[in-house]
Amino acid sequence: MARYRKLYPCFWRDDKILDLVPEGKLVACYCLTGPQTNRIGLYVLSVGQAAEECGMDAKRFDTVCDTVCDTLLWARDKRRRILFIRSWWRWNRPDNEKAMIGALSDLSEVTQTHLRQEFAQNTSHLSEHLADVLNTLCHTLCHTVSPQEQEQEQEQEQDITTTHATPDSPGLIAQIEQAWNATAGVKKIRRITPDRKSLLRTRLKDDGWDWRAALAKFPLKCFASEPEGWRPTFDWFIRTGTVDGILEGKYDWTKDARDAVDAKGTYTTESGFVLPYQPRAATEEELDMLLGPDRVRTVDP
Repeated sequence: MARYRKLYPCFWRDDKILDLVPEGKLVACYCLTGPQTNRIGLYVLSVGQAAEECGMDAKRFDTVCDTVCDTLLWARDKRRRILFIRSWWRWNRPDNEKAMIGALSDLSEVTQTHLRQEFAQNTSHLSEHLADVLNTLCHTLCHTVSPQEQEQEQEQEQDITTTHATPDSPGLIAQIEQAWNATAGVKKIRRITPDRKSLLRTRLKDDGWDWRAALAKFPLKCFASEPEGWRPTFDWFIRTGTVDGILEGKYDWTKDARDAVDAKGTYTTESGFVLPYQPRAATEEELDMLLGPDRVRTVDP
């Protein structure tokens, strides 16, 4: 186990670090350099111990740590008390194969967690040779569970606390943010604000909220037909009913399709349905559903 940790001066000037409140900066620094860390960036994090050493209340430390993980794209397995710093190898890359093998011995102290698999695939900042060493050793270590680990895991399964794992883990929320910003035809976001995070927690408790399937339908035809017009926003996407509306085809129409009205006063959708066409102005309720209640409203003189 190393006796010191690296903290580069550029840490304090990083845009994401600057977004954190002072407590967040303290927690981030602790997670990178504290006595619970190891040489691989995947380790057991005791919230109680960390809170005491940071001079914070345990519940407050846990909340701030969630925010830090969301901001820096780290991951936590709260049920097993594991923290995974995805960028660890970027700043703490082993110098050679021997150093890598020594560092990976720390993995034996980490209880079984779904984060082990992600750790084994986290090789983007390693040389090809060190990546091979990581994959080889992880294949053995990640499938080896000692009796002590089995006993500890059984105890943790029985330990029902307010910090149990939920589907709205920081890693999943980060995935949603990355997927949204990589989606065509949307207005990108700078970060997941506390309000957005709270709303996402609510949405993710619903097993039917299939955000991946909804994003797969982008760019939505009704907006793509007017590239200079309004673009879907993240806050609109996570509103009640938006994802269901997308999946049910509510936005599967184009401006051109609405204009293609035949002499009989009907138009044919791309799905082959012939529907009556009755031109009229959109109601306030329809505009709210389409553009959101925060849209700019026109006022009659």
